[in-house]
Amino acid sequence: MSPYAWEAEKVYQKLKRRDLIKYFEENWFFLLREGARHSIYTSGIKTIHIGHI
Repeated sequence: MSPYAWEAEKVYQKLKRRDLIKYFEENWFFLLREGARHSIYTSGIKTIHIGHI
């Protein structure tokens, strides 16, 4: 694992799910669908999976 990937993983672990969702919604992503253990947000170009903890 590269040092950059490790740093990104460290930041992601500290980020709360609600803050991540707020960031995506402010940047033109919308909820595509929600499952029991994940939510899927899309911008029409990119799709992001956010797991529930």
